[in-house]
Amino acid sequence: MKQVRGGSMATKKAIPFNIEDRVRLTDKVLHKEYAGRVGTVRKIVKSRGLVKVWLDVGGFYEAYPENLEHIGGEAVEGKIYCNPDICPNCQYIGDGDSLCDETGEIVLADWEPTEHFMGSGCPYRKKGGRDGKV
Repeated sequence: MKQVRGGSMATKKAIPFNIEDRVRLTDKVLHKEYAGRVGTVRKIVKSRGLVKVWLDVGGFYEAYPENLEHIGGEAVEGKIYCNPDICPNCQYIGDGDSLCDETGEIVLADWEPTEHFMGSGCPYRKKGGRDGKV
């Protein structure tokens, strides 16, 4: 078998993510300070077997698929989702927490989505999707 950078060349696996999928970095990521961060898949680098994720807190992170997990929701530029910089109903209340003024629920706690993130009472989910334009 052909050697690649000191290791054996593994058979290529299909990457189980698509562009715009919402993902969370697991505790298996190389840089542990990024574990638990949430973002959106922006690019799949098949040649390297990596997924490039735009983190909700800003910046890109490249991770192997086994170090990511799918979460619900989507985030697309120009579309509204729970983020005080994007959604007019998402109000920042301090310490990384945000409150939806429509549902009265905390949607972000310490900058991480809660169980109410894009929940059933979300005004944009009620419209049949998250397609309210900013």
